[in-house]
Amino acid sequence: MTTQDDHTIGLAATLDSFAAEGSRFNIEQRLRQEVPQAVISTNRTKEQTDSTAIQFAFTYTIQQKMINGKPRATIEGKYRNPDGTQSPPPVDEVPQEIVDSWADLSEKVNAPYARARLEHLLFARRHGNAVEHAEKAITAYRKSSKTWKRSLDQINDLSMALRLSRAIGNASLSQEVMAEIISAATAALESKENIPGISLRLIAVLATEPNAPAELDELLKKARSRYKGDPWIEEDVVDFQIDRASDATRATLQDELVQIWLDAGEASAGIVRLGHLKKALEIANRIGRNELVNRAAAAIQATNPAELELMSIKSTVNISEEMIELLIQPVTSAPSWRDALDEFARFGPISGDRSTNEARVQQQAQDFPLQAMLPPELLGGDGLPRFYADTPERQFDVALSKIESQQIKIYGAFLAEALHRIARTHGIPTEADLTDFFLSRKTVSEVIAGALARAHIRFWTGDAEAVMFCTPPIIEALARQLVIDTQQGVYRLQRQDSPGQYPGLGSLLGTLLTAGLDPSWFRYLHTLCTSIAGMNLRNEVAHGFTFGHSASITATLLQAAGYLSCLAGTPDEADSDEGTGSAEPE
Repeated sequence: MTTQDDHTIGLAATLDSFAAEGSRFNIEQRLRQEVPQAVISTNRTKEQTDSTAIQFAFTYTIQQKMINGKPRATIEGKYRNPDGTQSPPPVDEVPQEIVDSWADLSEKVNAPYARARLEHLLFARRHGNAVEHAEKAITAYRKSSKTWKRSLDQINDLSMALRLSRAIGNASLSQEVMAEIISAATAALESKENIPGISLRLIAVLATEPNAPAELDELLKKARSRYKGDPWIEEDVVDFQIDRASDATRATLQDELVQIWLDAGEASAGIVRLGHLKKALEIANRIGRNELVNRAAAAIQATNPAELELMSIKSTVNISEEMIELLIQPVTSAPSWRDALDEFARFGPISGDRSTNEARVQQQAQDFPLQAMLPPELLGGDGLPRFYADTPERQFDVALSKIESQQIKIYGAFLAEALHRIARTHGIPTEADLTDFFLSRKTVSEVIAGALARAHIRFWTGDAEAVMFCTPPIIEALARQLVIDTQQGVYRLQRQDSPGQYPGLGSLLGTLLTAGLDPSWFRYLHTLCTSIAGMNLRNEVAHGFTFGHSASITATLLQAAGYLSCLAGTPDEADSDEGTGSAEPE
């Protein structure tokens, strides 16, 4: 007759047979296949309790984590339920009969991996003599670490043995385990296989110890020598060295870390070179080494954009002539050039409706989740890094600006056509007539009116480059005057706080938005002129990174100036003069 004890012995033998699998993953697969599933009911038989105990024990995730800056062994249920509970339940909530089953099984199993797990759980539950359970678990972990075919399982067992020896304050055991970790790390470094993921994980276990053995320093030197030339791995090793260094040595190691990335940049080409040099600059800035900052910055600035070998992707949008005529009809059907310029100024905004564009960004994030997880980095007109979207907010802004920029580039061509039609239909007005026209708008001074008049004549006579350089200052002057008119005080306060300096266009547009500027028009002006994630024309032009743009882009700048010139008094008072929606075709 089969007894309950015979059943427990049989389960223990089954656990022992799984040891031949060679990896913890394969063992878990066999457990699910050959051991009956856990029974949640409180009315379990002894056989069901033993099976449930095994399923619980080997479904827990046991690993080392840093908690409050200190390494700790954690035991967590593998599954999180919608109500916040976990499965298996926390160790201290496991029914006592299952804990008793763990204790019974731990006396009957021979496989080190199984005994280590069971004794560790008994220690965590503080069952019986907790210290004795910890010591048995440590012995079993050390044995099982030598049986695995998968190195990650070996690392986990050794780190758990060290954590448990620390938990019970057994310094002698701790030293013995750390010696085994050093031996395993040395073997990984001396292996013919290139396995930095193994050696560095073992080193990391030791590096988190407050009194790691002195041999760790020699181990780190070997690691730097072995992986010299791979800046990513070298950085990890040097970071470990910096954590252990004295103040004087730390500064030297930090300099060496910057040099690692400088050397990697010099040994690379194209976009990889630029990325390595940028990393050197970031570290030099972080540690405050001005000489290294200058060296890294100089190397980056010496990069020829042509060397980056960036891929150019172009797309074509086919829009019928009938649709184009329909879009620009408000401008082309105006009875005079004055009326036409008024319509031109209010046409749009061509970047689209802000709420609609934001909804598109959110939909794209749902449709392409992987792309949404990768932080984009933007280059400026000089080919150098300009903006890194390292937060969800910045990533959203980049995606929104990308949509708006595409809209501006597409519909900018229609703006240019509409503006050309004004001259073809009504002739090019004289500078005096244009000046008088713009001067009739409350925000525009005589100087700005004349500048606007000449900018339009330059556009109509084909001098797009001149329009590109003379229009951004006009836009900024108009925005500044509007801020003063709204009595926000930004101009006067900033002049007082920073004598000789002026608030930038981006700041001025932000103030106008607060004062009531239409959000969609704000996004158009912001993306076109000042957004580091957008076209940023005001800054790209001012710093000499772009020349000779097409008529479509210069037409957008003239429209931006014309729109701001139409806003009289405060933006709230000019609501009736603003455009009411997008120029996109339906």
